[in-house]
Amino acid sequence: MIIDGFHANTKDKCKQFLDNPSCLLLSNDTYYLGYGMYFWDSLEQAEWWRDTKKGGKNLAAIITAKIVTDNLLDITSKEVLDALDRLYDNIEAKLAESMSVNGTVLLGKKLDVLFTLCNEELQKYGGIYGVIAYKNRREHQFLQGSLMTMKPVAIILVKDYKIVSNVAIKD
Repeated sequence: MIIDGFHANTKDKCKQFLDNPSCLLLSNDTYYLGYGMYFWDSLEQAEWWRDTKKGGKNLAAIITAKIVTDNLLDITSKEVLDALDRLYDNIEAKLAESMSVNGTVLLGKKLDVLFTLCNEELQKYGGIYGVIAYKNRREHQFLQGSLMTMKPVAIILVKDYKIVSNVAIKD
């Protein structure tokens, strides 16, 4: 399947990516999904990110792209999370010794470590798909009294540029 993805960044970085889509605009994030280029599945969320995190329309732009989802590691799946948990449990003791990891380790850090140390098991994945419940997102009045919510937003972390195509800057 192919979905639309949206990435907000400075105008210079957006142009740099447009000129060379094989050079992903990498984030060193360890809180969300780890190292890679982040895309939203929602233009509205990318606009919010551009306007609140990247300086607004005068300084930032939004990249649109088609993203192939066939080989995304889907961390909304219990089966996938169970498998990642087993992989992580196998290396956690060694990791704690070598990296002095104590207490809770951020998800992005866990995923980065797994993609590095378990390359054989994870090399087929060109990215990671996850969902976050954004607390800053206000609920729409139409949904009041229902179990529906606007809070979840999908995030796609691209690790392999080959799953991205049709890159453009959104007007």
